[in-house]
Amino acid sequence: MKPKVDALLTHLRTPLFRNAYALILNEGLSAVSGLLYWLVAARLYATEVVGLNAAAISTMAFLAAMSQLSLGGALMRFLPIAGRRSAKLIGAVYLISVVLGAIVGSAFVLGRSIWFPEGNAFFNTPLNQVGFVLAIMVWCVFVLQDSVMIGLRQATFVPIENLAHSVSRILFLVLLLNVLPTSAMFAAWVIPVLPLVFLINWLIFRRLLPRHLQSTSGQAAHPDQLIAPKSVASFVALNHLGELLAQAAIALLPILVIRFAGAKENAYFYQAWIFSFPVHMLAWNLSNSLTVETATNYDRLDEYVARTLRHMLRLIVPVALLLTLLAPLVLRLVGEAYAREGTRCLQLLALSAIPNIVTTLYISVMRVQRRMGNLLLVRTALAVSSVGLSLMLLPWLGITGIGLAWLIAHSGVAAVIVLLVYPRRTHRLKLETENR
Repeated sequence: MKPKVDALLTHLRTPLFRNAYALILNEGLSAVSGLLYWLVAARLYATEVVGLNAAAISTMAFLAAMSQLSLGGALMRFLPIAGRRSAKLIGAVYLISVVLGAIVGSAFVLGRSIWFPEGNAFFNTPLNQVGFVLAIMVWCVFVLQDSVMIGLRQATFVPIENLAHSVSRILFLVLLLNVLPTSAMFAAWVIPVLPLVFLINWLIFRRLLPRHLQSTSGQAAHPDQLIAPKSVASFVALNHLGELLAQAAIALLPILVIRFAGAKENAYFYQAWIFSFPVHMLAWNLSNSLTVETATNYDRLDEYVARTLRHMLRLIVPVALLLTLLAPLVLRLVGEAYAREGTRCLQLLALSAIPNIVTTLYISVMRVQRRMGNLLLVRTALAVSSVGLSLMLLPWLGITGIGLAWLIAHSGVAAVIVLLVYPRRTHRLKLETENR
């Protein structure tokens, strides 16, 4: 028994897996708290209000993602090797994102009748309009500070922070019920973020960053991983374009459902999405840890990729299959109508997490190797195929069509990656073996 315990402890102390498991724990806690949040919301608010606020939250997250320029990926990629420039890097990323958030948010609110006419009931007061813009600005920092902690190899603080946010937003959901009838759910989602932004950044700049600089002061980066302004700019631009495509593919779905099927159908779809998305995020959490660790251990890239893939398969495949089986029971927790209308969609979205293993790992490796053209190609293929198929299948199959579109898109792109990459990798390993 003791050797097994020692092996487990050694495994958990390995930064690659310790930080990955912290992020996975974060997703688990977020999933449970998300269930509670939407369960309470479904009981307290009308279905149309739930659908409208779900679309507003999704839109806010999408606009914040646009404003971040995907700099979170750059933080995870370059912060481990930034050294004394780390504080300036973090500050610059925050400033750029917040300023862009103000511009993008203001433009959206001013042109809301063009891009989001269905949301007029939400933007019916100046308070909601200004609050929406401020929410985007604060949300930018809230998301980016997670990337900072991951880049500093201190991901264990991420689940603590997000658990505090999750509990607080449920509390505000109840407190604001009779205060903000059309936007209480949105406000409850955003208000707890402000104090957390101040607390977490105090922790980052006063504790985590000095500790990171001390522990990495004697390390030298691999020659291929040195930071050059031109290469960083190219990385950020192409990575952002890829992330923007991915975020658009996600954020457009609720808007498409509202436009073609109505707010009530969007409420059913959003619950299916909420329960399936954490399964997809398991792959991203493992990949983010891979990105950070290979930044300072580039020579072990092949080893880390193989270990990460094994863990993805062992973890994600059983979880996806289990969610597929339990989908009706899970949605029934929210309401009988949600189970009746959303089960097939949830099952298909859960199954799509399996091919997502391949696409996510490939994107992570391309990010580490700075092969951003390949990354952008995969992102484009996923976004175009998933949204295009959703537009085709939504009028025919309803929200089930979106689940089917997601499964077909991810399976198709994953199949192409395997067919193209596996023979090349096998040939390369054969040559390396012959040369030894």
